[in-house]
Amino acid sequence: MKLWLYVALTVILLGFAGTGAWFKFVYLNSGSLLSPFTNMGIVTPLSEVNTSPFVVYGFVPYWNLSKTVVQPEITHLSYFSLPITQDGELDGISNRKATDSDADISSRRWRSEQLNSVVQQLRPNQAFTVTLTQFDKMSIETFLSSPSAQATFQNSLRSFLTNTTRPVAGLNIDIEYAGEATDQLRANYVSFLQQTRQTVDTVAISKRQTPQNLSISVFASAASHHLLWDLPALSSSVDHIVVMAYDFHRSSSPIAGPVAPMFGAKQNWDNDVVLHLKEFLSQVPAQKVLLGIPFYGYEWETTTGDSRSLVFPGTGATASYGRIQRLLQSTNSAEAADGPIKQGWD
Repeated sequence: MKLWLYVALTVILLGFAGTGAWFKFVYLNSGSLLSPFTNMGIVTPLSEVNTSPFVVYGFVPYWNLSKTVVQPEITHLSYFSLPITQDGELDGISNRKATDSDADISSRRWRSEQLNSVVQQLRPNQAFTVTLTQFDKMSIETFLSSPSAQATFQNSLRSFLTNTTRPVAGLNIDIEYAGEATDQLRANYVSFLQQTRQTVDTVAISKRQTPQNLSISVFASAASHHLLWDLPALSSSVDHIVVMAYDFHRSSSPIAGPVAPMFGAKQNWDNDVVLHLKEFLSQVPAQKVLLGIPFYGYEWETTTGDSRSLVFPGTGATASYGRIQRLLQSTNSAEAADGPIKQGWD
């Protein structure tokens, strides 16, 4: 019996240490999105990101505020998250008394001194944004199908952006609808984004601010499947599309595999990151695409020592960046003391 650990290749190529943010997103403003893997991105030092046409979009979850250290490479830092109710309220913000326990915590953390400390770390060239989320399938259907809920949301958002004392410079909309969506639901989402674009622009003009950055988060398969996101129709309403290019394998997967395989589709894995990015580039401008990079891996107890081994049920677990570092250090120590060792162990 062996324990296998998969770490996303992108962490090895672009790894930040100690930011406390959940994921990082990188986009290259010139050339092909694939150029980081060929002639530019890998050899560009991250210390030079702020002097080059990169966007590095980090998410700081409410449960990790005390550990967050904002690195200079970050161009946008987003608080994750403020949930949207099916009635269009910003849960715990516009309705004050949150209807969900997680929303209650995240809305209280939004008002906390912990978040103040994070915001105070931001440099003048770093933008602070907030992520608005909705994950329940039935709630999403109800929300996007209700004109009254849509109106409530736009009013709630307008009030929030107008009255917040935090330096909010943009929004990330992370509505994750599992499975295929109907044409009507896709059209409703396009309309929702168009209205949201109008709201954030109107507020920015009224407050004499620069335009708000508006982004959406989408599944990696959004360009190749009939999911919630009609990408060509959405493109004109958003500044960036965040491709959540991770969880190709999960802790619950029956077979061990990488969380974000860069290559190897149809040979080793069902899909890979580059294959999905090619699909995105055929539908939306490259300068709007942000590549989602996971800073974690998964580990399992497996039935064999092969990389595509079956796993023992219930043994999958998330391996944080800190755990990965400790495992690498222990492996290096073992190699120094005993010579080379195999990946995994009995």
